[in-house]
Amino acid sequence: MNETEITAMVSGFAKANPETIKRLNAAAHEMLNYSREELTAKELEAAQVAFCLGGAWVIINQVNIIK
Repeated sequence: MNETEITAMVSGFAKANPETIKRLNAAAHEMLNYSREELTAKELEAAQVAFCLGGAWVIINQVNIIK
């Protein structure tokens, strides 16, 4: 899979599952909260986005992981 295909798949998942994305975002916020003093705002935002993307990727591919 190339970057464009992955981006489209995760974007489609986010549009179809907004509640899941909200929960992933909340988990990322809580998990990264302790790092607020160590990271710049941009670094914190990037880490939160990365966490959400990774979480969405795992959920999307859960069927393939189980096989």
